[in-house]
Amino acid sequence: MRAGIVTLVASIALAFAGLLGAAVRAQPDAEPTARAIQTRIADLELRLTAIAEQAGQPGTPESARTVRYKGFTLTFAEYQRLPSLWGDLQARGVFVLVFFTAIHHGPERARVPTADFHLVDADGAAYTIDDYAMFALGLAYPTGSLASGMEYHTAVVFDVWLYAADLRLVIEPVGFSLALDALELRPPYKPTPTPSGAL
Repeated sequence: MRAGIVTLVASIALAFAGLLGAAVRAQPDAEPTARAIQTRIADLELRLTAIAEQAGQPGTPESARTVRYKGFTLTFAEYQRLPSLWGDLQARGVFVLVFFTAIHHGPERARVPTADFHLVDADGAAYTIDDYAMFALGLAYPTGSLASGMEYHTAVVFDVWLYAADLRLVIEPVGFSLALDALELRPPYKPTPTPSGAL
C-alpha cells in the first residue's frame, strides 16, 4: 500500500514538473542586444571561415590538367592503352596508363595519394587503380614515397573494359575531372630493332 502511494505521489510530481517546464519553455526569450547580435555574427563568421579552410585543405584544381592535392602538384600529360604490361601481365580488358608529373611540397617523403584517382567511362562505370599492374609499373616509374621539392615523372594504371569510351580521370574530393582525350595519346612502346651483325 505504502509503495503504491509513493508511486502515485512520484507520478503526480513528475507530471507537475513537466507542466512547469512547458510553461517555462513557452515564455519568450528576452530581446537580444545589438552587442549580442554582433558577437553571434562574428562567431558565425569565424566558424564559416574555419569550415571553408578545412574544405579547401585536400586541394584545388589549378588548370584543366593540373591539381594541387594533399601536398602535391600533379600535372597530367599523356595516356596509353595497352593489352599487357611488359608482355607478362595481361589486362582483363585493356590497361590504361595515365602519365603525370608530381611535385611534393611537404617536409618529408610521401606517396602520391593515388587511392582517390578513378577513371569513369561514358556509361558511368568507375575503375580503380589496378594494384598488380602498379607493382609491375614500379619497375619503370617511381610509385613509392617521393622526396620533397623534386619533380617526378610517374604514372598510374587502370584495367578497364575493352570498349570503354570517353574516359575521364576523376579525383572526387577536389572535384577534379579530366577527359583523357584532352591528353596526348602515347603510342605503344616498340623496341628498336638491333641491326643484324651489330653484336
